[in-house]
Amino acid sequence: MGRISFKATQGVYLTYRSYPYKTPQVFGEFIDNSIQSFENNKNLLTVANPNYRLKVEIDFEWALDSDNVVKAKKITIRDNAAGMTEQQFEEAFDLANPEINRSGMNEYGVGMKAAASWLGNNWHIETTSITDGVTRVLDVDLTKITNDNIEELESNEISVPCSTHGTMFVIQELWPENAIKKDDVKELIKSI
Repeated sequence: MGRISFKATQGVYLTYRSYPYKTPQVFGEFIDNSIQSFENNKNLLTVANPNYRLKVEIDFEWALDSDNVVKAKKITIRDNAAGMTEQQFEEAFDLANPEINRSGMNEYGVGMKAAASWLGNNWHIETTSITDGVTRVLDVDLTKITNDNIEELESNEISVPCSTHGTMFVIQELWPENAIKKDDVKELIKSI
């Protein structure tokens, strides 16, 4: 079990809810993280499986809202990249810490957190690093973190076969003002 820092972020994550994102940018942040994980670990991934291909899936659970429009109720973003080590997982939620090495596509260390915050209040993250055979699990409730001034969250660790790797991000309690309509998904995917 680990401790994940949310210090200096009380309320900050909720401000991303009204950030002027465009929906393709939001999903692009998650895709960028998957690509960067692949790029940073290409040798490990391809040695373990010479036929390896990076795969990023975005799944939507749909519901009919009160205006009779079909909108996303739950979003799951899953990849088969290299996952996050213990250190990477701890740093992943540390908002824009200047002491963390953020080379490559993750230069500023804000994208994934801001994107998830823009989409919804509740996040469930599972990541398994190709290097250690451990799945790290974290559940985030932004409103609770802000209201209760929580500075750290407990994460869980589960041992898994070393051949398992990747990250899954599930976002629920989606913000109505940033709703994703089913009719818009084809255009969204094209623009990414």
